[in-house]
Amino acid sequence: MPGLDAIPHYWITIVLYETNKDLHRAMAKHGRYSIKTISDVGGCWTEPDKPGHNGYLGILRLSSEHLSVDTIIHESVHVAVTLARTYFDVDPLRLPSQGPGSREELLAYATAPLATALIEKLRPLHYFEGQQIDGESKPS
Repeated sequence: MPGLDAIPHYWITIVLYETNKDLHRAMAKHGRYSIKTISDVGGCWTEPDKPGHNGYLGILRLSSEHLSVDTIIHESVHVAVTLARTYFDVDPLRLPSQGPGSREELLAYATAPLATALIEKLRPLHYFEGQQIDGESKPS
């Protein structure tokens, strides 16, 4: 990434639940969520108390029922924010845009590879059929 020192290797845990109901139960059990307030949620990012310790940033929970490119990109932004906060050792993350090397640039550069890696892993499992990816045309 232009203007940034090398980013250390970080890792996340990804759990793909079969149903939205399974995801919502896990969110209620492992997070600060009430099932009543998360009925339309298809993904969740949860970070540990000290993200970045031993390279671990957190856990990404997704529902195969609600899995879409939009959900992957949305959740990847949350992961990228945690990565940026950890890299810059700041909380909250402020995003001044001062060109190459800025915090906003790190966030932008980190989101695309995260989303792409998730999509590439899940695509062979046919989760994105009928959705436009990488400028492809939707089937008619």
